[in-house]
Amino acid sequence: MTTTPDPTQEAAPKKQYNQLGAHRAMVLWLFPATFFVMLGLGAVFIFTDPTLNMTENVRGPSDESPSSVLLFVAISGALGGFVSCLRRLYAFDDIFPHHRYAPRSSNFYLAAYSAIPPLVGIISAAVIYGMFASGLITGELFPKFACAQAGNDCKTLPDFLGYWRPEGAQDYAKAMVWGFISGFSERFFVDTLNQFGGKGATVPGSNGK
Repeated sequence: MTTTPDPTQEAAPKKQYNQLGAHRAMVLWLFPATFFVMLGLGAVFIFTDPTLNMTENVRGPSDESPSSVLLFVAISGALGGFVSCLRRLYAFDDIFPHHRYAPRSSNFYLAAYSAIPPLVGIISAAVIYGMFASGLITGELFPKFACAQAGNDCKTLPDFLGYWRPEGAQDYAKAMVWGFISGFSERFFVDTLNQFGGKGATVPGSNGK
């Protein structure tokens, strides 16, 4: 008596092999994608902010731009997204839709998909940094901001863009740490936006309890 092979049993090893190959390819693409995203981000900041192109002899004490701080915060967010994605890949989570991409376009799709975590991390870090700068999130755990120009309260938009920055060394470090956290933890970023989306909502741990 002959038995016909079960198609589901034959498809299971093939599906598992495709999933393993997709994870392996995702890991290989994640490193260069994150590097080029951060490289492109740095190039954008350098070409759009003249103070970042100045040498130490040319740049004055008041020429340090807040955009340089935002650059490092954004890079921290990109690294946070990279580490988060790498951790999920290491745990073999099914985060890549391997059954949807065609072999002829797999390289492009993998490269684009690998760039999503650092890009999301950059956006999350930039938004959180803006919340810190605006005073929407305040507290001992969060960076404090001040006007870097003596005798100036930074009440105008040019002064805000030119001189409003973290107050001290610890505040710079806090900004970068929270940039990394916002890129690493999507739940933290989304929950923060959701809480501010409601009328009169506040963030836990902030002064506005």
